[in-house]
Amino acid sequence: MNIYRTNRIVLVDNKPGSSGKVVQSWDMSDLVKQNKAAVGDDPTWKERLNVLNGIAYHEPTDTFVIGGKDWELIFFVKLNINV
Repeated sequence: MNIYRTNRIVLVDNKPGSSGKVVQSWDMSDLVKQNKAAVGDDPTWKERLNVLNGIAYHEPTDTFVIGGKDWELIFFVKLNINV
């Protein structure tokens, strides 16, 4: 899950009977920077929209699809999960 208005995504223990605590997190600042660079000097782009806003698991490639609100790019990312 992404943490709104931050560059972090987290893995939450959601097993039945679990505490629902965060068990791992990742900093996605590099993806945010890459998206901002892809926008370039577009005067219609708004800084406030440069936030993570979506994550989905892509089973065929064992990667996560990560994007953001009004982003130009989406990313396929392999996350090392250590739980």
